[in-house]
Amino acid sequence: DGVVDVELADIIAAIGDGELVSHYQPLVSFQSGRIVGVEALARWERPGTGRLSPGAFVPCLEEGRRVTDLTSWMIDRACADLDR
Repeated sequence: DGVVDVELADIIAAIGDGELVSHYQPLVSFQSGRIVGVEALARWERPGTGRLSPGAFVPCLEEGRRVTDLTSWMIDRACADLDR
């Protein structure tokens, strides 16, 4: 059925354990065709399950009022990637 059971504690641990990966999607102007920015996207490389999209774990973070953990990680990751 494609539904993956996730626990809040597992997601918080995954953030700290380096199981999340960042991907970047360009934002393109329809008028000029030029890249005007990027959107930072998180994926969870969950051992035993594989890659999970945000839809599989962000609702749990929101419900547990811990989405700022993911936001902080994403900002740190994007800044580190930009510095490379």
